[in-house]
Amino acid sequence: MSTIRTNEILHSDGSTTNEPSIPALDQRMAKAWVNFKGTSTVTIHSSYNISSITDISVGKYKAHFTTAMSDINYCTSVGASVSASSSQWGMIGAIDNYTEAKNASWVRVAMSDYNNIQRDTKDSSILIFA
Repeated sequence: MSTIRTNEILHSDGSTTNEPSIPALDQRMAKAWVNFKGTSTVTIHSSYNISSITDISVGKYKAHFTTAMSDINYCTSVGASVSASSSQWGMIGAIDNYTEAKNASWVRVAMSDYNNIQRDTKDSSILIFA
């Protein structure tokens, strides 16, 4: 077995401006993800291809993509939790059931506790595969 180690992959013209495309991996890599705080002022902790999060209402958020998806047939995974000291420790995250829950430029998500009561969350994540 061979091992290739490198700090940089260059395009054939020597440029590094375009991400290398490896077709076998493209489908298995996240197109966007974000970890954010949804209480008080929404704060993005870390992200890739997410430009901002809009606080729509209690427990509802809209994540805006920096670079749009090619269509709306992307896969979305949502997770959320509140603090371990809270009685509402278990949270469910899902694509919002709003009429237009997603498009190529953004996705709406909703966070609820196990009693199906929507709540703002202290630690939320959205993961997009396309």
